[in-house]
Amino acid sequence: MNGVDRRSALRNLGTFGLGTVLGGGAPAVTRADQPEEEGAGWTYPIMDAPAAADRAYDLYPGNGCMYAVFRSIVGHLADTVGRPFTSFPFHMLAYGHGGAGGYGTLCGALNAAAAVIGLFETRQRARDLLITEVFKWYETAELPAHRPARGSPAAVVPTSVAGSILCHASIAGWCRVASASPYDKLRGERCRRLSADVAARTVTVLNRSTTEGPRELTVDDASAACMRCHASPTEPRVTVRTLMNCGSCHTVTEPHPAPPR
Repeated sequence: MNGVDRRSALRNLGTFGLGTVLGGGAPAVTRADQPEEEGAGWTYPIMDAPAAADRAYDLYPGNGCMYAVFRSIVGHLADTVGRPFTSFPFHMLAYGHGGAGGYGTLCGALNAAAAVIGLFETRQRARDLLITEVFKWYETAELPAHRPARGSPAAVVPTSVAGSILCHASIAGWCRVASASPYDKLRGERCRRLSADVAARTVTVLNRSTTEGPRELTVDDASAACMRCHASPTEPRVTVRTLMNCGSCHTVTEPHPAPPR
């Protein structure tokens, strides 16, 4: 090979190949081949809240609350708008049933609401306010309020005020009011209707935010009093950081020190 061994030839070939790519000998990477800017294309259009509720109610059986709420909104956009909504792997949302895999933590319907809001609102402060608005409504509203037009095995489902965003606490409170077991079919109907309520509320909040922006929110008076003592940024011993209703998990023991002025 005229004094050029096989190893040298391969080394030279590799150098040639690299130089060709860097020098423009190979086709350049086009803009279409590059990933889209984060958040690009996921634009929220004004939607119909009652229609979202009906879709969530229909989607609930066999899939659960998180799937139902998320797909009722984003799935509708996939059907009506197309890309990029058609590319979402909706099946992954089924993990959120029963507070994430049945673990009883954050209500799956609220988990979906936060995910939908996060899909469209990329500004952290605005996103946090919108999520908090939905969560506070859930804590304080008399639910379920949705009345399905069809497909319901129960004409009347008792309502309750959850006082908590946690799945197990929300269900337990409803079960006390309804004198029902968490495993009753009526409880399933309750969560099915609740999913419809959360879907509608999420759309309502996003619709308003699109035209007016997010609302500034505050915690309830009782929790605010707790925070003055237990979540003060100036107190190094404090480890509490939350916007949740404190009374959903904690009870006040007596004598209880007065909060600082």
